[in-house]
Amino acid sequence: LKVTLTNYPADQSETLTLPVHPQNPDMGEREVPWTQTLYIDREDFEMEPPRKWKRLAPDQAVRLRGGYVMTCREVIRDDSGQIVELKCEYDPNTLGVNPEGYKPNGVIHWVSASDSVEADINLYDRLFNHESPDSDKEGDLMDHLNPESLVVLKGARVEKSLVAPRMDLP
Repeated sequence: LKVTLTNYPADQSETLTLPVHPQNPDMGEREVPWTQTLYIDREDFEMEPPRKWKRLAPDQAVRLRGGYVMTCREVIRDDSGQIVELKCEYDPNTLGVNPEGYKPNGVIHWVSASDSVEADINLYDRLFNHESPDSDKEGDLMDHLNPESLVVLKGARVEKSLVAPRMDLP
């Protein structure tokens, strides 16, 4: 879901240093640009959030993982009513520190639009719906295939570094 930071200059960019893995500092760090236009996971935004929602909603603030806190101020829809963009304000005093006077409503992932590429994401689940599919003497093994064993998310946005060749890998 596209996010435009209305109070961040369009011609400006800064480099943030983030861990490769938040629970494993031995994996190193990576640099990502912070820009006016970002993308977040569509599931991290809800127009009418349920109670105890820990992600983004209108007029609520969230921290972008490793970045600043932002608040959603406007929701843009297309002609069919689908949400296509969020206009948000970021708090420039919140990089690495908690904001004064309010608490962010959770932490969400993000990617800079200028440093992202479109990719298909494969989500895998169990191949079979049954613990021992070959134990069914009456049915066919194919009857126990999980139709959700592979779900492909088309058109996701990922950091460019995820598709670049890595020379340090065996």
